[in-house]
Amino acid sequence: MLRAPSQQRKQPHFPLPRLSVVDNRGDLEAELAAAQRTVVDLPATDAFDALGFRIDRTPVGLDWLTYSGGRCWPDPGGDASLVIACENEARLLDLVGCRLSDRRVATWLGEGRLLGQPWLERAIGRGERLIVHSDPLLWLHRQSVGIVLVDWEEGPRLLRGVGRVLCDAVELADRLFHVTALQRLTIDVVVRS
Repeated sequence: MLRAPSQQRKQPHFPLPRLSVVDNRGDLEAELAAAQRTVVDLPATDAFDALGFRIDRTPVGLDWLTYSGGRCWPDPGGDASLVIACENEARLLDLVGCRLSDRRVATWLGEGRLLGQPWLERAIGRGERLIVHSDPLLWLHRQSVGIVLVDWEEGPRLLRGVGRVLCDAVELADRLFHVTALQRLTIDVVVRS
């Protein structure tokens, strides 16, 4: 199991994306920068490259987090997790944690609804099919194309206006179908073969 490094964190050799932080959430940007530096400290940059993660495209890092309900927070005794920026128009809204052992997903502030907001807007605006991924790890591996629903209570209502969805797993398609039916949304849900 991966454990938090005890030495001083080094500066990354890649530029960290600058995001504007909503309200007084400066801690989010600092947490994200620390998680990105951890990738370099381990060093895990080769692993991130091999997985196809584009740190320059989607702000992502690595940290040790504790999870409770839909929330997570940094904890040196926690579980190794990806830390991903939940953005809207380059504004940092929240951070999303994805535990590596089981891909459990939670947020720092409880305000992140989904990852990949521009793809949702594009699907609604252009009538295109929306790709929905089961978890952030798959989403990052596929170059952050499509979305990941983080909040399954609020997130599905955001799909209003989407006509077609392509899911990466049958279980995801079933869950999405049932949740959208409860919201009285009619969406054509298909599974990638």
